[in-house]
Amino acid sequence: MALTDRELINTLEQARRDYVRQQALLTETLAEQERVSADLERLVEGIYAELDAANTEYQAVKQEWDRQEAERIRREEEERRLREWLATSTTAASGATGPITPPPPSPGTTLPPPPPAPAGTLVCPVDGATTFRDSWGEARPGGRGHTGVDMMSPIGTPLVAIENGVLINLSWHYAGGIGVTVDGDSGDEWYYAHLSGYAPGIQSGMRVAAGQLIGYVGETGNASVPHLHLAHILSTGQYVNPYPVVASLC
Repeated sequence: MALTDRELINTLEQARRDYVRQQALLTETLAEQERVSADLERLVEGIYAELDAANTEYQAVKQEWDRQEAERIRREEEERRLREWLATSTTAASGATGPITPPPPSPGTTLPPPPPAPAGTLVCPVDGATTFRDSWGEARPGGRGHTGVDMMSPIGTPLVAIENGVLINLSWHYAGGIGVTVDGDSGDEWYYAHLSGYAPGIQSGMRVAAGQLIGYVGETGNASVPHLHLAHILSTGQYVNPYPVVASLC
């Protein structure tokens, strides 16, 4: 019995030592996990800071281009009106009794709504700085796989229609948050998720042109950081990897 007791005590002592070692290993692992988590958080903050800077520069360039485009349209309109006036004044010159005054300058010209792009045109759905990778099929909660591409971008970055089509399914989903689908003229559908909101005037059933503003990047639904989740759905209803398409566009 004494021998049995000693063996039992030795077994218990060994178990206690193993427990102490495992507890120390667990404490060390948790500390390392906290360090890695902090490093990842700093990395994400750095990525978004770079995206913010790049997006600010992109939007400034785009605004300047829009301004120049509006000025070009205004000048073309002025030239058109002047040509019409010259044609009219030449015809009426013989009966004129006083000086002929050219037409006054037209007020500031705003850009018209974008015309439909040529059939088959595809544009980057994020109209600003973005970064993304191929995460197709990666594990997600609930045993499901990832069925899209996550395009990280600062919150509020404009989102545009990837192709000519019709907007459908403006809705809220517990996972996708604020979402919208572009039912493309090609027959494919493009699902946009986690939006912060829709562009003014956007409604279900309206036609949009490739590149037309439809919403803004957000983090609604099951999203931990601002990004666009874009899904590509064929006319058969099958989900396919959108990464190759956006990688060639953005």
